[in-house]
Amino acid sequence: MNARVTVKTDVSPQYERTIGVPAPVIREIMEDRDKAVSFARAVLAEYRATDLPGVLLRTLPDGRHFVIDMSDEADASIKGIMEDFMLHGDYEAHTVARVREAVKPGDRCLDVGASVGFFTTLLGTLVGSGGKVTAIEATANQFPYLVKNIELNGLQDTVKAICIAASDHDGEVTIQCNAVNPKTVPCMKLDSLNLAPLDFIKLDVDGSDLRGLQGLEETIKASPNLKGTLEFYPKYLKNLGSDPDEFMAFVNKYFTWERISGDYNDECQNLWCIRK
Repeated sequence: MNARVTVKTDVSPQYERTIGVPAPVIREIMEDRDKAVSFARAVLAEYRATDLPGVLLRTLPDGRHFVIDMSDEADASIKGIMEDFMLHGDYEAHTVARVREAVKPGDRCLDVGASVGFFTTLLGTLVGSGGKVTAIEATANQFPYLVKNIELNGLQDTVKAICIAASDHDGEVTIQCNAVNPKTVPCMKLDSLNLAPLDFIKLDVDGSDLRGLQGLEETIKASPNLKGTLEFYPKYLKNLGSDPDEFMAFVNKYFTWERISGDYNDECQNLWCIRK
């Protein structure tokens, strides 16, 4: 259920905005004053209504646009993603800072586990018209939002989005859909896309990470300047039958790495990786 929230200031009464906000977001901001202030500022500065009930347009401070869909038609998992995005516009801020430093105009990038396009659109704006981004998203409910956000940011000529799971074989594979629900989806070895040489990779696929890397091994070998961020989440790896030690052995074989501190905790880490 959504509540109508109006945000206004005494200093500038003309700046007033009313939007629909889901109940979990309301509860969280009511319990944390700093979060409430941050959210109120975002509502005033970043949100715009659309012609569709329950659908908002959010513009981040860096100028990127995103659909926020809390309509009745959106399924529960999409609403969960949107709620998280409403509360955490600075998603993985320390990782984002690394990406901004590393990715240059003209780079060739791969975003595996693109979700609704937060990192995809960031990469697309960083590489510019001379670069290329390939975005891989396996879940059918998130993929349309990925495509829409690519279009909203005018990145159609820079970003190619593919609805497929990254794995160590072609065919079908069981994934944790939206990090929770096991689901069988089409999959492929991403080596088949012939993307080498790559300059940057982001891989975050909720436990399918080792299989995704194994299906990219030839591309990694052929990308001497490759750098990027890989999620290491042992619990999710084990849930899908992968060995966390085997994942780290693969990483150590091809990369030097360090943990990106500040975004997560010891249970889940983003690793900053540079090709050996």
